Amino acid sequence: MHRFSLPLRAPLHLAHGEPLRSRDGLFLLLLAEPDGAAPTGPNGCPEGGPEGQLLGIGECCPLPGFHAESLAAAEMQLLSAAATLCGRSLPRSVASLGGALEAWLDLPALLPSVRCALEMALLHLLARGCECSLPELLAHSTRSTSCRAVQTHVRLNGLLVRGEQLSKVDGGAAGGNSLGAAARARPMAAPRTLKMKVGGADGNAAGVQVSQAWRLCSARGQRLRLDANQGWTLAQVRAPLYRHVLPSPVACRLYTRAGRYRRRRRA
Repeated sequence: MHRFSLPLRAPLHLAHGEPLRSRDGLFLLLLAEPDGAAPTGPNGCPEGGPEGQLLGIGECCPLPGFHAESLAAAEMQLLSAAATLCGRSLPRSVASLGGALEAWLDLPALLPSVRCALEMALLHLLARGCECSLPELLAHSTRSTSCRAVQTHVRLNGLLVRGEQLSKVDGGAAGGNSLGAAARARPMAAPRTLKMKVGGADGNAAGVQVSQAWRLCSARGQRLRLDANQGWTLAQVRAPLYRHVLPSPVACRLYTRAGRYRRRRRA
């Protein structure tokens, strides 16, 4: 297991809590023999391993102010949980998800960030053992994705932090944290989607900013995704957005905490 700390270029203000100045977390490394795919880890299990062993990587990265657990608490539980996997055989059937991996783990009361790291490492390990990519493993193991084309890459969205505005000229941001300056320092293709941090502020004022950003994104063929970080309820977000953003035809997906969404269309 390895700790990491990635400093941010500028403090990131979320809906509540202190601004983030770095992103801190843990990498979990699981080793397995190819024939039985029996994962090994810390606490007496090999850390390095001879050539021919498989390696699965998971990430544990609790978000301060949103996850109940601290990084130290997650690290302690992750060490303990990973040690229980030593010597076990990992069947391909767990890639079907739907509770199969949770049942195989048989570790109740896992912290969310710890469960994420364990499942990520185990599925990565299994994909290595099957000599395929993780998307291919999941696509051929779950009914819901078996007929879909496999996505070979992950698209990243751009980020607009609170108070940051899009520039009409270069597609960057106006203000101290300029996306335009960042793009010039490290040239890359313009993102297809921009995520805008909202919530924890006056809804009407935020609605005006969202409206301005949405119109610029719409003119460029970009999507605008709003992230309130649990700073707004569904009732709080409805009125400002429909007042300032939705007089024009637009599809709006409202995501709840349970991960479900409701889709509305207005002319």
